[in-house]
Amino acid sequence: VVQTRQQAYRDKLAQQQAAAAAAAAASTNQQGSTKNGENTANGEENGAHTIANNHTDMMEVDGDVEIPPNKAVVLRGHESEVFICAWNPVSDLLASGSGDSTARIW
Repeated sequence: VVQTRQQAYRDKLAQQQAAAAAAAAASTNQQGSTKNGENTANGEENGAHTIANNHTDMMEVDGDVEIPPNKAVVLRGHESEVFICAWNPVSDLLASGSGDSTARIW
């Protein structure tokens, strides 16, 4: 019974990740390429943590919003595509989950 529950959990998680990856790919196509003047931050310097997320609500992306180059920050550190992000406005942290099986807190 334990093995069956674990497999059911893995299957559900895989479905959620696939849906998030499809949404992220659509979002990336809307955002276009990077611009000069972006700031960078390295996940290794800022720390990496493992987290679990069962959140299934999808966010809407507004393609009309422009971020000035002096306000943009590119976060580098994942070795694969990022399929989910969660912002914590209270502590000013961003969590990202990647296809490289890691989550990072920025």
